Amino acid sequence: MRFLSKILILLVPFASLACGTSITAPANDRIVCFVHGAGGDIGYGGLKSGLTDGGITDLRAFHWGSAIFPLNFQTTEIHDAAEKDLAAHITEWIHQKPNCQIDLVCHSAGGGVVLGAVGRLDPSLHVHNVVLLAPSVSPGYNLVPALSRVTGHIHLFYSSEDIVFLKWRTGTFGTYDNVKTPAAGHLGFKPEPPLPPDLAAKLVQHPYDPAWRDLGDDGSHIGTIGHDFNHAVVAPLLNAK
Repeated sequence: MRFLSKILILLVPFASLACGTSITAPANDRIVCFVHGAGGDIGYGGLKSGLTDGGITDLRAFHWGSAIFPLNFQTTEIHDAAEKDLAAHITEWIHQKPNCQIDLVCHSAGGGVVLGAVGRLDPSLHVHNVVLLAPSVSPGYNLVPALSRVTGHIHLFYSSEDIVFLKWRTGTFGTYDNVKTPAAGHLGFKPEPPLPPDLAAKLVQHPYDPAWRDLGDDGSHIGTIGHDFNHAVVAPLLNAK
């Protein structure tokens, strides 16, 4: 039953397709944008409350994709539209408050949306940090465009215990970027050719730590979306100067 409940959390289609919805307080000097996975913005209440309890006062959710959720896994047209839309929102936020720090947190296929959107930004525009939780992109995904537009770091949280979704499913049907391989959220990123040193320094890879079980992260595909993990691990990364 526990396994079935995890599947249902990830696969229930979502009804709302609005973009850039504000979750908490009015904008201040930092905006944190959360981007959900292919199944929609369902089951992420713990993640959001963990971030707000961790000091994030302007948390926004970006909604993307089709209500026919299986199309969101690998449909290039849906991905392109989502990436362009998120890039437009980021651009608008920067123009509204040029000194505002923008961070992005994302889960599963949302990692592809975020990496694609950040990589599409005008070269003069930048975000601060990106936190990828169990992203479904391939290990060889081209990170250069996104890393070039990040002033802080891209943090990847991956787990070799994420077997059903990011090993079997992506290996059988394909990743967000349509490569049949275990995803970066299972193996970590393996850039080929190697990243230039200045960009490599911005990529921080966090393999699963069994100590995180005490924070509710069991290493599965939804292990990183709970309150305690985001309060104790993700929020401090975003708060670090």
